[in-house]
Amino acid sequence: MTEAEMDAKFPGQVCVGYPPSPSIENPGRVFPKTDPNKAPAVSPKRNTPDKFVGNPFLMNSALDKVDHSLGEVISVLEQEERSQDRQGGDNALLRKFRSWRNELDNIRMGEEEIPVPNRAPEITSEAGGMFTD
Repeated sequence: MTEAEMDAKFPGQVCVGYPPSPSIENPGRVFPKTDPNKAPAVSPKRNTPDKFVGNPFLMNSALDKVDHSLGEVISVLEQEERSQDRQGGDNALLRKFRSWRNELDNIRMGEEEIPVPNRAPEITSEAGGMFTD
């Protein structure tokens, strides 16, 4: 492979080593430069919702719907607040929905820990209830 061919296929790289033999999949004997150094250590995977579902696209779609619904509720509450001239008012319900939206964003980014129960909670039977003798 000539230097001109190398620059056209992989600009800025210098050919070091021998190219692979021609094959059906690679008739031009093209190969990228490899790095003898190890890749940098990757931080452990964050605890994102995709970890708990087999199909991350399905989970992202569902979380998009939750985010959209929270946005609609927040929009309604903000419009109501503006229409009643309560600009400086303290709307606890609006704050709660905004905090839920922030929590959802943090969960999607993997910044908030998602509790993973180790086992099912123990059920204790107490006296009382509807059908007791």
